[in-house]
Amino acid sequence: MSEVVRVEAQRLLPGLAMADDVKREGRVERVIPIVDPNGLHGWFVPVAVGSSITGFFRFLANDTLLGYSEFPPSARTPLSAWTDVETIRGRAEAFLKRPGKGGTPQLTYDGAPSRIAWRVPFPESGQAVFVVGDTVYKAR
Repeated sequence: MSEVVRVEAQRLLPGLAMADDVKREGRVERVIPIVDPNGLHGWFVPVAVGSSITGFFRFLANDTLLGYSEFPPSARTPLSAWTDVETIRGRAEAFLKRPGKGGTPQLTYDGAPSRIAWRVPFPESGQAVFVVGDTVYKAR
């Protein structure tokens, strides 16, 4: 994991946060690699208040900041929906009604790099599902 990215996100957060609770209590969470067919594409750095994700930073693989996004309070979801591979795999398995059949989730993107999503493969069927927070859909 890129320690440089985590430190930079922590440094930038106070100046970029928009919501008052994020300014006061926002914390940078574990850095997660974003992969593509060629390997490491970049870094996803979630920001949380309590047990909710409030936003995230995106960095390129060379640690260059790509952007910061913040969810409005009404659109926040549990941090685990974005960061916990077992939660993510469970949502994918429930969507396809195939408990215990999902492979290892990887954070990647759906088509364009701006569309980050967890891809969960189902090796037995050759299918894959994307999970983005509370949203789950079949990969094309």
